[in-house]
Amino acid sequence: MRMLDIARLDAAPLGNDPCVYVHVPGFVRAEALTEINRDYPDIRERGNFPPEDLTYGPAFGELLAELSSEELKAAFERKFGIDRKSTRLN
Repeated sequence: MRMLDIARLDAAPLGNDPCVYVHVPGFVRAEALTEINRDYPDIRERGNFPPEDLTYGPAFGELLAELSSEELKAAFERKFGIDRKSTRLN
């Protein structure tokens, strides 16, 4: 992965108050931030917007692809001790 640092996710400790969570400083690689910010969609109103309804550049598209990748899903399974196949989180 070029945009996300899975090793930092793997190394980050789990918290558990008030719920189970993970905080991963530097998860988005610093060297990718300039490109991501340059290619971020121009959103001028509040709300939720499906990515397919937005216009954005290639670096932001790459970030979205990494966020939905099997590699990242597997990393979250390891981190939180879950099995997506048995919990229907696919």
